Amino acid sequence: MSPRLIQDDDRWPAFVRRYANDLAAFAREVCGMEVDDQLARAFESVQMPDCRVSMASDLNLMERGVISPLAPIVFWRLLCRPDSLTIVAVPFGDMLRCCERYSGLVKRFVGANAWALEYLRLSSSTMMLKQQGRFSGTGVRFMAASEHYPERMAGFCGRDVMWLMEDASAMAPVSFQVAREGLNCCDIGGMVLHAGGGRRKGFFRDTQTTLSCWASGGHWDAFVLNATQDRKPSLKVRQA
Repeated sequence: MSPRLIQDDDRWPAFVRRYANDLAAFAREVCGMEVDDQLARAFESVQMPDCRVSMASDLNLMERGVISPLAPIVFWRLLCRPDSLTIVAVPFGDMLRCCERYSGLVKRFVGANAWALEYLRLSSSTMMLKQQGRFSGTGVRFMAASEHYPERMAGFCGRDVMWLMEDASAMAPVSFQVAREGLNCCDIGGMVLHAGGGRRKGFFRDTQTTLSCWASGGHWDAFVLNATQDRKPSLKVRQA
């Protein structure tokens, strides 16, 4: 029988020492992903307190075997930072499909890291550790980002909160505004955006250009993943 909390498991301290400060290694060794240099640099930025990271890719997330670069972040925070809250925002109508794609990554937890599966509790809209309550303010929640009901994204505060915005090019500016305002009351609050299919529109496009710290001295660390046709995809799951 599993201990009451993952923190009580004798294997957890070594797990945290190995992966808490190395998201790229977590993606490779726990999630079975291929991580190239550019993605590794993006993951380094995600690890920074109060990060603002924008990832553009040409990935088609509907293609079999392709996963979002945001998916390993969810499990990394859940397992290495049990007291954190991660909200995955997706355009209205795609929440359940996104949750299913993320949940599929646990099938790759094998070998030395398979023990972590004992503590995961997955549902159609949440990912939690056993013994975490639905209203505890921790874990992972999937949320539809609706332009007509932006208030649903308000009020998420805590010591360590991160917003992951999937398919960010399809979201209305008000969704980002409400989420960013909520981060102002957090001790640590990060936001990471991803848009695949080569699409760059709206606020997401701004984070890659005028708001990019590399291009214009802004606040967003912008990355382009899999930018050329001849590069080997870095976000496919390795075959077992």
